[in-house]
Amino acid sequence: MKPLKEINVKRILINTMIALAVIALYFGLVHVILIVANVSSSAPSTVYGLTSKRQFALVALGLALLSAIIGWRTFRKSADHTDILHGKNWPVVAIVTGLIAIIGSVFNLATSNGGPGSGNGVLGSAQALLIGLAGIILGGLAIIRFRRKNLNSKTDS
Repeated sequence: MKPLKEINVKRILINTMIALAVIALYFGLVHVILIVANVSSSAPSTVYGLTSKRQFALVALGLALLSAIIGWRTFRKSADHTDILHGKNWPVVAIVTGLIAIIGSVFNLATSNGGPGSGNGVLGSAQALLIGLAGIILGGLAIIRFRRKNLNSKTDS
């Protein structure tokens, strides 16, 4: 009798290595954003608590996460269904929320005068910039996939 699921160790190892590479790339890009914004050096004294700039960065990060989740769901749905825009414009919502998150994070990075630990929310803003960009890309890919699928279905009939 065979087990219900055979464990493929090679696939697990490859997926783990890909996940580690993506995580390393993500934090590397966050560091590059901090260097470009000239706020990569840590603060001489660490500020604890939730400051107003940290709150602003958290709001931008929340919008970016919302954008990425909506973008991912619409991208996945666009592969299955023929009409993702029927009644609701979720890919457009993903793009708009991603843009708002990027604008907010760039504004926060531009007005910050200290690095990580200074209470300015620079790490949250850098992460919001990357995740908001991912949400915009996923929303755009969902629209492109839908249009391509829609055009192919019109030419086939």
